[in-house]
Amino acid sequence: IYRFDLYNHYEISQNDVSYKTKIIRKYNSHVTFKKTQFNSIEIVVFDKSPQLAADIANECLSLIDSVITRIRQKRANQALEILATRKKLLYKERNITQDSLKTYRSYGIISITAQTERLTEQYAVALAANNLSGARRIKKELNELAKHAGPHDMLLRKSYEIEEELIAIQFEFDRVSIDTNYSLENKFIINKAYPADKKSYPIRWLVVLSSLVAVFVFTLLTLCLLEYMNPSDNDKS
Repeated sequence: IYRFDLYNHYEISQNDVSYKTKIIRKYNSHVTFKKTQFNSIEIVVFDKSPQLAADIANECLSLIDSVITRIRQKRANQALEILATRKKLLYKERNITQDSLKTYRSYGIISITAQTERLTEQYAVALAANNLSGARRIKKELNELAKHAGPHDMLLRKSYEIEEELIAIQFEFDRVSIDTNYSLENKFIINKAYPADKKSYPIRWLVVLSSLVAVFVFTLLTLCLLEYMNPSDNDKS
């Protein structure tokens, strides 16, 4: 409205109390947007100046693109904030998990499954060789592993899950950063608006014809009504 000075173009004074309502009504009666069956948008502008109508329609395309870009960038910035907060929390959880795993490693626990298999094999060999002292020592180590197996494996699985989520978040963070830092065109123009070479609306002859038909029908109805309300003398007799 301000870009094309439509207040002056439509002869609407901004000193009027309801000037905003008037300009919006005038604008809505001249500019229409319609979604087509192919999911494209059709913009139609009627105006006494064909060139101005075409300029307004084409400018609407640019405004649509800028609005979509602004919305995407705003949503992207919000997403980046959420991702950054989640990533910070995961780093904190990862540090806590790694510190707990270091405690278990100080007990000599590295891989519960591999160590259990190896100790079980050595325990069987010691028993077969009648090495009771060695078997007791190995049995003690197996009991120690059994005591810490559950918490250790839980922390290890949590560590893997945290790493996987961090990788996914970093990938999404990079993708959203591209949308934020690079402006991509959001519209594809099928046909640019062009000035009409003849009047599209209103059609003068159709308006005149419609008026004549309306006057004729109204006159006919009036005569019939008068005839009904004032019956002839012959009918009275």
